Amino acid sequence: MRNKIFLSISILIFLFYIVQVNAAGAPGVGGTSPSVLITSPANGAIVSTSFLTVTGTSTNAGQVTITLNSGTEEVACTGVPPTCNTWSYNYVVLSPGSNTILAQAYGVNPGEVIAYSTRTVTYSASGPMVGVTSPYNGQVIGSTTVNVQGTSSNSNSVYLRTNQGPWQTACTGPCKAWGSGNVQPHLGSNTLEAQSRDSSTMPIANSAITSLSVVFAPFCTIKTSCGLDEFPLFSMYQDTDSHVREDVNGAYKVCCPSFVNNLTAYTSDTCGTGATANSQSKVIRMYGTYPALDAHAAIPSSVAPGYVSMCLGLQTGVTGNVVCTSRLNSCNLNEIGVVSLYQTEDSHVGGYENYTNKICCSLTICPTGFAWQLNLVSGVYECTPIFYTCFQRTISTDTIDQTKACKARWNPPANQSTNEYWNDALTPLTDDCFAQTSAGAGDNKQACCYENVFNDQEYGEYVDMAINRTTIV
Repeated sequence: MRNKIFLSISILIFLFYIVQVNAAGAPGVGGTSPSVLITSPANGAIVSTSFLTVTGTSTNAGQVTITLNSGTEEVACTGVPPTCNTWSYNYVVLSPGSNTILAQAYGVNPGEVIAYSTRTVTYSASGPMVGVTSPYNGQVIGSTTVNVQGTSSNSNSVYLRTNQGPWQTACTGPCKAWGSGNVQPHLGSNTLEAQSRDSSTMPIANSAITSLSVVFAPFCTIKTSCGLDEFPLFSMYQDTDSHVREDVNGAYKVCCPSFVNNLTAYTSDTCGTGATANSQSKVIRMYGTYPALDAHAAIPSSVAPGYVSMCLGLQTGVTGNVVCTSRLNSCNLNEIGVVSLYQTEDSHVGGYENYTNKICCSLTICPTGFAWQLNLVSGVYECTPIFYTCFQRTISTDTIDQTKACKARWNPPANQSTNEYWNDALTPLTDDCFAQTSAGAGDNKQACCYENVFNDQEYGEYVDMAINRTTIV
């Protein structure tokens, strides 16, 4: 009888122990093996500070440790799962040069397999630097392309961008002195940025950025012949104090920047009215009948009798807006200076700098995928997308339009576990950052990708891509 009582008590104690262990959250007999992953820093990163925070994730781990360069094993996290599912360690001090970081995850049950994750990081005390030597900040330029020059140190690549557009390669390899003549500004104020990187591939481990503002204020010039990067608008008999011709056969041509090639010039008395109110405009009025070959001139708004109008209009297939007017002393920053008149009517004509009555034209060319049309929200005509906009961001304020389907910018796949963009792929029947190919078809083969930057706005459009989603990592 005594043996039976002892056996019953022993069984009760054992069952109580099992209940207590499992109530604490530990796996029972045959628990799942642990896993661990270092999420930051990226493998191969180059950093310019010796102090580093290591972060990561784990599963089924009772403890996570960090070891630097085969040194002392330090505890980053300990506790019953899921305590260490996300962890960080703030006390890594790198040595100059290459460093190896080892993360180890230990299971809660004795004898379970230990999981490993490693990263190699290079500590360079001197990070990259970059400077722009030309143009200077605030410079007013008249050329349609800008030759940007500068210097850099501790970098193997330099990139340029204009007005928050995409980065363009300016230099690869040792870039102590670099230059690029392919930067194309917009009319008016432009922000130029130069970035030096210590790696030419993603992810960018270390970089430096410098920025400056330049003003693109072009004007036409009077020459005997136009250059390859210029477009003849009409002609004159001398370079100033001259009569004008409606054709380009005079001894001196009015040579305008090459982007004016998007325009066509002709004489008409009805341009800029009716259906052509946005795409055409009077640039100057010439006294006489067709053809006006030896004429005095008047400003575009003149209603004096006996004049015909020289018009500017967008070429076929080009969408946008043309507006020409006269101003005293100078044109606005978003306008092209064409010529100048001695007086508003019955006048001789000179180059832009000769007289006070300036002829100024603003030109808006809509980029690919845009059209000049009424914006139903603002109530004004402007270049608006003709594609479905799944993402829109105001660049100057870094504000994302929350009314669009996609509400997050694309980030590299390494960030899928926490990034809203990639998590949208888990909702295949919803138009978000990944759209349905058709209603009810949840294959997510359309991704909201970068489309264009225009007028302080960044746009995204759904693009068909061969996305074969299996899981979110």
